[in-house]
Amino acid sequence: MFPRKKYIEISPAQFTDLPDYFKCANCGYMAPKDEVVEGYGTCPRCGTYIRLGPTRRVTLIMDKDSFTEWDADVLGIDPLEFPEYQDKLAKLRDERPSDEAVLCGTGTIGGQPVAVAFMDPRFMMASMGSGVGERLSRLFDRATAEKLPVVVFCASGGARMQEGLVSLMQMAKVSCAVQRHDEAGLFYLSVITDPTTGGVTASFAMQGDVIISEPEALIGFAGRRVVEGTVGESLPDDFQTAEFALKHGLIDGIVAREDLRDVISEMIALHARDEEEDVDAIVSGVGRREGRRTSDFLRRSASRSEDKQRGRKRDRHQKKATDEKYAPAQTPQVVDKNLERRIARQAAAHDDENTRAWDIVTLARRTDRPTAHLYLEALVDGFLQMHGDRCYADDAAIVAGLGFIDGMPVTVITQEKGTNTAERVEHNFGCAHPEGYRKVVRLARQAEKFGRPVVCLVDTQGAHCDAASEERGQGTAIAECLETFAGLKTPVVSVILSEGGSGGALAMALGDRVAMMQNAIYSILSPEGFASILWKDAGRAVEAAGAMRPTADAALEFGIIDAIIPEEGEGAHEHPDEAAAAVADYVRSQLAELRDIPIDELLAQRQERYARIGIAADADTDTD
Repeated sequence: MFPRKKYIEISPAQFTDLPDYFKCANCGYMAPKDEVVEGYGTCPRCGTYIRLGPTRRVTLIMDKDSFTEWDADVLGIDPLEFPEYQDKLAKLRDERPSDEAVLCGTGTIGGQPVAVAFMDPRFMMASMGSGVGERLSRLFDRATAEKLPVVVFCASGGARMQEGLVSLMQMAKVSCAVQRHDEAGLFYLSVITDPTTGGVTASFAMQGDVIISEPEALIGFAGRRVVEGTVGESLPDDFQTAEFALKHGLIDGIVAREDLRDVISEMIALHARDEEEDVDAIVSGVGRREGRRTSDFLRRSASRSEDKQRGRKRDRHQKKATDEKYAPAQTPQVVDKNLERRIARQAAAHDDENTRAWDIVTLARRTDRPTAHLYLEALVDGFLQMHGDRCYADDAAIVAGLGFIDGMPVTVITQEKGTNTAERVEHNFGCAHPEGYRKVVRLARQAEKFGRPVVCLVDTQGAHCDAASEERGQGTAIAECLETFAGLKTPVVSVILSEGGSGGALAMALGDRVAMMQNAIYSILSPEGFASILWKDAGRAVEAAGAMRPTADAALEFGIIDAIIPEEGEGAHEHPDEAAAAVADYVRSQLAELRDIPIDELLAQRQERYARIGIAADADTDTD
């Protein structure tokens, strides 16, 4: 995980209307009000979150006195005339400040107008009946008409059983309203709180442009007991938690409650759709800071969940089996020492173009060469990392997210190798699985929707190669990347930092401007693989490097790249900060140029760029 600078600072909100003492549902501690407020609604002993009602959420998230309720008079129906249903509703309405399981309205967060909804887990477990569905659909439609972003704090036990099939149809009703809002190019942020299950999970909770969650929130469709009964096996302790959802690529991030206001404010600014709107002006009233640094989304210490797990009995063999079942496949990196020695002898025996090309290959592969996160730090302010492909996993080889470059919202997508052994294993040596490339496509399309330029920092030996990747469609995932970038209606700038290996690199290097670092390489496959396939001898890798010409000079000569970014001294490993500054300068200059080109013209130039590669300069292109 890599640190980010907060870009926007807004004044913190405080809870109101709390009881003098709070009994923790997890550990039983009777916490004084002051301690609970100081912890933003968490138990000071074990860290468990209080389930907050809508009015307390309003005071925590919204600017003071800015919230105005919408559609308070909208109530649901009783289509089944279910016994005692009306009596139960009447009792709840007498006891609670709200008369439905959701509070909808508008206000500002950090001075930015927004439409908001807060679901109430204490009102029939925030079950989605006809009243909830109607309020939410009206919220989205009014936000569409007024061109407002929408933030929904989701919490629900699912459908409201007392309303039968009419309740089920609210999933479709709200989804239609979400789609209309999406079609208008407007931003929707889903904030998942505990619990969010059933039909809400299977509809609007998981339809946001960005989906974030409070730590340890329950997120799932079918209940745990139902799943265990169906599959006949025990499930991991973290099953259907926010942490489980993050690991499996279903949400973008986990945000601690005390940081929600900051993160939501940044998200709204990052998704400002009006191309003429000045983001600097949006945030000028709230200021910027270099202050506390954080790792991707701010997350609470893992110690809370670890403490809970210590008290649980577990079958160790079953745990191992389930951990293996849900763990992404990894292929160990195997080093052939004999092959390395043969290649080294060949390199020492020659002094020609082959060895000069091989020298650049070895420079590009240096383990002390800076990786993507250093360049990301130099280039992007307020970086918020996005996670997952929304269907299988979060691939750590692809580190991607949103931030600002010179005050302009951007999407930045990188291939990260890691800087030490532990990080390299975590990031799979920068070799992405299919879910990594699907995350790339997801974020690229989101950038197109909101008119954000895309910056890609490329550094990979190639796409991950194993049986599981083939089963999950590695080729299809890369193909989808290429087709997406070919027609993406927003500027794309790509920089090859060190290794640009085959289609795994090209998937993120189809852009309007493409540059290479001076000592980077870009090739159809590795020199060892080239020699092995063509000459049946991987030991001829030095000779293959000379034949392949994987250097930046050759790529520029062939018209494949637009520029070579110089490196000082022997290379970026000697002067990493200077290298990062050079990349940042290049990206900034290209974005400034590209943002003024009309999209139709930009797309035509992109298509022409690749159409002319491989055609001789004096070739006759006349088809008559």
